[in-house]
Amino acid sequence: MAWGLWKQTAGLTARLGDTDRDRLGRGGAAGLDPEEGLALFDVALRLDEPVVLPMRLDFAALADRAADGRLTPVLRSLVRRPRRTAGAGVDTEAFAARLAAAPEPEQDEILLDLVRAEAARVLGHGSPASLDPELVFTDLGFDSLTAVELRDRLAARTGLRLPATFVFDHPTLRLLGEQLRHELASR
Repeated sequence: MAWGLWKQTAGLTARLGDTDRDRLGRGGAAGLDPEEGLALFDVALRLDEPVVLPMRLDFAALADRAADGRLTPVLRSLVRRPRRTAGAGVDTEAFAARLAAAPEPEQDEILLDLVRAEAARVLGHGSPASLDPELVFTDLGFDSLTAVELRDRLAARTGLRLPATFVFDHPTLRLLGEQLRHELASR
């Protein structure tokens, strides 16, 4: 993944779009200037360590991900996880109660709104309304990394354990929302 950590947009990084750069930034990776990156690689080559990844980290972004439980395991030791306090984080129980109190057709709309909102955040859209719920995820701009990020966000919001392939197994926003309703009903 070192190729995605350069600030410049040439070579391998030329293929990264704004969405990719935003995703890397939300994940805690900050871009390196070429001179700084090459100097860090020189240092890494002289170290007697099995794996070294010279990179700049955005600790505020890492802390945000740690706070809601979405920080990748390899980076968890770099950030102190904040203690949960009353009212902190996502209240999955309140969401589940709101959903259970709604009639089934309204549940589908609540879940579609959730899926659209989280998909818009992952893709960097200003408004969830800009996402057509009938388009397949690849047509909306999703790739495997953004699909996993969406899955993680939905799991955090609903309290469900969802498989890595969850998004592409249910390839539209509407189908994904309907599957979430089934998953929530069966637990």
